[in-house]
Order: sequence, then C-alpha cells, then structure tokens
Amino acid sequence: MLTEANKAVARGFYEAIKAYNEGDELALERVLAPSFVNHRPLAGQTPDIEGLKLPAFHQAFSQMHVTILDQIAEEDKVVDVTAWSLLHTGEFMGIPATGKRISYTEINVLRVLDGMVVERWGLPDEIHILQQLGIVSLQA
Repeated sequence: MLTEANKAVARGFYEAIKAYNEGDELALERVLAPSFVNHRPLAGQTPDIEGLKLPAFHQAFSQMHVTILDQIAEEDKVVDVTAWSLLHTGEFMGIPATGKRISYTEINVLRVLDGMVVERWGLPDEIHILQQLGIVSLQA
C-alpha cells in the first residue's frame, strides 16, 4: 500500500536528519528529492536541501533523538507529530553551550513522490526551545 510506503519514507526523513546531525553529510540527499521545497524555512534559511541543513543549529545541538508520536498518511502526504530531544553543546543565537537537554514537539507534513520527500511544511515549537535556552520568557 502506497500510504505505508510513504510513512516509511517519512520515518527515513527523521533518521536522515539525525544522521546528518551526527556527521553524515549526504544523509539528507538520500531522502530528499533534488527539487525539494521547504515551505516554512526559518529566518536566514533557504527553502531547499541546503537550507534544511541549518549548520548553526546542527553545530549547536548534539545527541539528537526523535520519536514519532503520531503518523497519518493519505495519498502522497504524511503528517507526523514528533518529539525531539537535543543536547545544547555549542553556541546558538548568541547563547553559549549550556549542556541542557532541550525538548520540543513538531508537526510536519511531508509530500512524498517516487520514494523521496519533495515538499515539507513544518511547525516546530520554537518558543518552547527559546524558553528552555533562556532566550525568551512568557511569564507575566
């Protein structure tokens, strides 16, 4: 069934992000189509494969773990709710390494074509990340 195959491709996407974070420079190219488009790039991030690599992010965080909490597929799209855990081991947004374990959730919609991710719409809980690093405070 195509939806099950697409779910497997989506799982491979998260494994590739982790492998890239651990130093496998070609990991993303194995799961992302050359025409890949990231529809929600972060500030300073291009909407292509190179932009998704986020060197500053991957240099600042290590020991990346991702858990898929929920996964739904229909036709060529896979929706994932994921939980991420990272160790803050390098400078990020001017904040020196804290050694803190950072955790957050993210929702992604991935479009899969011919076994490759061709598009991504992602919504990470950025405020929660910044709170844990002490960059923002939401207390009144």
